[in-house]
Amino acid sequence: MFPSYDGSAGRSCLSLSGPFSPTNGLRYQLHATLGVQAQIDRVRKPLMPYSTTCHCGAVTIEMHRPIRKLTQCNCSICRRYGALWAYQQRQAVRVSDEQIALRGYRWGNGTLEFFHCSICGCITHYDHTNRRDDGSDMSAVNMRNINDPSSIAHLPVRLLDGAGTWKVLKEQAEPNLLMSH
Repeated sequence: MFPSYDGSAGRSCLSLSGPFSPTNGLRYQLHATLGVQAQIDRVRKPLMPYSTTCHCGAVTIEMHRPIRKLTQCNCSICRRYGALWAYQQRQAVRVSDEQIALRGYRWGNGTLEFFHCSICGCITHYDHTNRRDDGSDMSAVNMRNINDPSSIAHLPVRLLDGAGTWKVLKEQAEPNLLMSH
């Protein structure tokens, strides 16, 4: 159930409600109260999967679960990559590499492997090197490669101090971060 806004007498009232499932999408109901009741139902499919590609298109990644926030880290490697990470369980991330272009790079203690396209150089994602058989471990996908930036423009961005305290310094929506004007 979604929250509703109840306007005062003589004003319009908007309420959003309805069941959500991957098969029926999201059902919206708009109720206007200006002496006349009007109800509009429409069905909209979820914006999933999220799709990213490297610049040349050799590597494609699809994420099959909702993204709730993005992370920008200032550790030595993320700062150099300029990545904007979205995290999901590895089982919900599908990587397509038909040209066998992916190359990995491990640094530090080797627990993370960062992947880039060997053709165009784009950083695509990283995975933990100790992978669980059931795929429940996390993958990070570089959302700067997203095909539809407007699909994530509303998401909050966490600024993570990976260079020092590993604390979140700030979290806020950055709607213009990936958009052109």
